[in-house]
Amino acid sequence: RGFLILRPGGIIFGHDYFFEEDNRGVQRAVDLFAKVHNLKVNVDGEHWILNLESTTKQN
Repeated sequence: RGFLILRPGGIIFGHDYFFEEDNRGVQRAVDLFAKVHNLKVNVDGEHWILNLESTTKQN
């Protein structure tokens, strides 16, 4: 829901992107969300970042 109020340049981020015990659930969910919203997933270790500068979302 937070995605709906973000402005261009805003970010969403989290962790456990490659956490093995999660069986890739986080990675799969983040990748699907990014695809649906035309975003690029940036990865830093086990952290993921979605930057609204890479979207076509209109406010």
